[in-house]
Parts: sequence; C-alpha cells; structure tokens
Amino acid sequence: MSIQIILPKHAVGQKDRDAIDFFMRMSADLGEPWINAQDPEEFPERLRKMGFNDVELMTSTDAVARYTPVRTDDLRMGGYCAMVKGLIG
Repeated sequence: MSIQIILPKHAVGQKDRDAIDFFMRMSADLGEPWINAQDPEEFPERLRKMGFNDVELMTSTDAVARYTPVRTDDLRMGGYCAMVKGLIG
C-alpha cells in the first residue's frame, strides 16, 4: 500500500503553504475536504505500529530523484507532500 500525505503548513515554505491552501479549497469545493496533515517523520512509525512492514518514506525530493532525474524543464513535485509505502503480512 502506498499513500500520499500532506505535510503540516508549519513544516513547509510559503510557496507550498499557498499550494496547500489552494488544493484544500479546491478539494473542499468538490466535497472531499482535507481534514488533516501528517508529520512525515512520525507517520512511518505509526504504520509500523498498525502492523505494516517494509515501511518507506519518500519525500518530494526523493520522488523527483527517482522518477524524473533527467527532466530539464524544472517541473517538480510540490514540497508540501510525501509518499509512504508499507506492506502487510
């Protein structure tokens, strides 16, 4: 299982706070409000306590390095999110 988590506003810069505000409004308008944010340093341990194994945190910087290392157009994933992967069993 992998999930994307949104970082708390206090953990990101102003540009990413503005993006969070924009996406929060857009999602709420579509009936899917964002109701919380997660500390990326704490979330993997929470998953382990729920029984997940092989938990891996991937920050936006990690994702760019892994999936788009040769891009030359400066398109980047927002720094306001991270991905966490874990297995059950």
